[in-house]
Amino acid sequence: MTVQDKVNEASFFLSKTKSTDYRSEEKLHYLFAFLASVRGILENTILYDYASKYGLSVTLEDYLDISRFRDLATGNQQALNFINWFQKEMAKLSADPYWSTLGSKRNIVVHRGRPGLQHNIHAYATMGLSASVVVRDPDGNIVSQTPPSPAPQSPPPRRNPEYSISFQEFPSETIDDSCENLFNVINGLVQRTTTQFP
Repeated sequence: MTVQDKVNEASFFLSKTKSTDYRSEEKLHYLFAFLASVRGILENTILYDYASKYGLSVTLEDYLDISRFRDLATGNQQALNFINWFQKEMAKLSADPYWSTLGSKRNIVVHRGRPGLQHNIHAYATMGLSASVVVRDPDGNIVSQTPPSPAPQSPPPRRNPEYSISFQEFPSETIDDSCENLFNVINGLVQRTTTQFP
């Protein structure tokens, strides 16, 4: 599987996550698949692509991380240039709140179950209010009074409750928004990588 295949896979699961109702169990299945897929883009796939590109002796069964890549790249200046640049990019990425937070959610999903999620329900109610103003003198006598404001003649259209789910670390964003932000961060790094090392 190439980096672009993995990006397409993550994009597919992101699209499914976003298009599935919040109350559906399927949404969580797509979310967890997205988290696993998006993390795999950088953890393995991109390194295997570039190991192959630079003729490093590695198979898909071999474990490959930055350190192992560097060992295999000894004497191959193009491969060393790539891995030095990539390691700096990964260090920058570690400061990104979406990667540093959501990137680790994959481990929770794979090894322990569900990550901390916040379920939100936004309910709406219509209330008719009426008010009048009464002005009294120091003895308590009414000096002036406005008539009560009329209640609305027809109630506004009723809104159904809205449901959403957020990661506890990003409570003001839906999981859809947080995942899209993470995808954009990772896809941006992929684009910079393929531009820098075509």
